[in-house]
Amino acid sequence: MDYIISPKRLPRNLGILGMTLPFILVIGDRHLAPSISHYYYTNLGIYFTSVLFAFGLFLFTYEGYKKKGEQKVTDNFITNIAGFFAICTAFIPTAFNELDLKLVFGGPNAHRSEIAGTIHLVCAGLFLIIMGYLSIFRFTLSGKTKSKFYARRYKLYKICGWMVWICIAFLGVEFLIHKSFTPYDVFFAEMISLLFFGFAWLVKSQIKSLKYIGLVSEAELLDYEQRCPVCENPTDQSKKAI
Repeated sequence: MDYIISPKRLPRNLGILGMTLPFILVIGDRHLAPSISHYYYTNLGIYFTSVLFAFGLFLFTYEGYKKKGEQKVTDNFITNIAGFFAICTAFIPTAFNELDLKLVFGGPNAHRSEIAGTIHLVCAGLFLIIMGYLSIFRFTLSGKTKSKFYARRYKLYKICGWMVWICIAFLGVEFLIHKSFTPYDVFFAEMISLLFFGFAWLVKSQIKSLKYIGLVSEAELLDYEQRCPVCENPTDQSKKAI
């Protein structure tokens, strides 16, 4: 059986996983941790690491735009790097925080090492920084002058990317001045980053539901179905979209 990877489903899945991750962790554990990474030390640790691995695998598979003009790298090269950092973030969890009594020390890679914790923070930060870069500079390569739908998506990509970067910059400043406003600053900054990163990928997928909020046209949907009929309508039993 031949399998076809739908160019819509990868960004759609990335978007859904990114936007739902913080809410599933909080609701599932019924506990607000100091950061999203600290959910590794809860009963949802497996789900947390599984989503990070999914990020990595999806990003390794994503192709995106090819090199154009003077560009030196492809989208695939950039997303491969982001995927590597996502998987490193899963392999090397944050350091165990004993100040939060609701966390339980455990897991195959549990540790209290400041060095390993710093590596985790760097990998997580670089992953989100690359996600912001993709939204600002790569997703916008389709332009904004072709139609009002392109213009709207162009603006949204820019907003999403900058919001991811602003959140990371905020955490960087707090780290430098060794001061936080609340015990959950990291969690909420990461949550906002994931919401905007996820929404950018969801818009990139151009799923049908986006037409109801004016982000994709009927003509674009029809054109995609004509170019990849099996991806949207797998009627041929010898092929299946994944």
